[in-house]
Amino acid sequence: MEAETVPLVLFGPAVACAARGPWLHTNAPAAHGMQPPQPRDHRNHAKEHKEGEEPEKMGPRKVKAVLFDMFGVIARLQSPESRAVLERTAGAEPDRFWEAYWSRRAPYDRGDVTGPAYWQGVCAQLDVPLDDRQTEELIAADLASWSEVDQRSVDLLGVLADRGTVLGLLSNIPEELAARYEATQPWLDRFAVVGLSCRIGSVKPEPAAYRWCVRELGLPAEEILFVDDRAENVAAARQLGLQGHVFTSHEALAAALEAGLE
Repeated sequence: MEAETVPLVLFGPAVACAARGPWLHTNAPAAHGMQPPQPRDHRNHAKEHKEGEEPEKMGPRKVKAVLFDMFGVIARLQSPESRAVLERTAGAEPDRFWEAYWSRRAPYDRGDVTGPAYWQGVCAQLDVPLDDRQTEELIAADLASWSEVDQRSVDLLGVLADRGTVLGLLSNIPEELAARYEATQPWLDRFAVVGLSCRIGSVKPEPAAYRWCVRELGLPAEEILFVDDRAENVAAARQLGLQGHVFTSHEALAAALEAGLE
């Protein structure tokens, strides 16, 4: 019996991904001047070796679970338009605004402070007065800026889940945004383990965040593939024994999955 195929839309025509076969077959035209990746043969071709030579060492263990980052992989990063809305709402010069925004973000994502307390700290650093109305507007604009989902990634989650791959999520995310996603994104149910920084009390690239997910997944770290768009987060995962993939495109991720999954 032939393997059942599950249609997956990556960036145009439907892409058929065999449940037990190659992950990416596409005749889609090149996007943004880039050529689509050439098909790769991931079969293990044994090389002949002379007597006395050591055979080629085996590669890493096969992947049994994929641990995804949220923003920059499944959900989109802030758009220029949404960033401009935040800058106008705060009434601050852009460079100073983003310096304050990010320098105070980790405690907010970790759940150490609330949304109002976070924005009070940001505006105090900017010497900008803040009232209750502006606080609400900044929180609303911030949540909106992180709320656009990449449907191609959501479709890939469905393919992986249907294939029987264990899925996990590890995201730096504040409580208000976590609650919004839980209320509006049913695909979160695809994940066996959901590690939200505001709930587990640690953020990437802190080792505790990865260890929490490994423990909850119940698998050896080397059988988990961590996918994140930030190289420093992937490097931290690899230091703890996980396999890692820096997300740059759906095509590159599909190739990594084809190579690594059981």
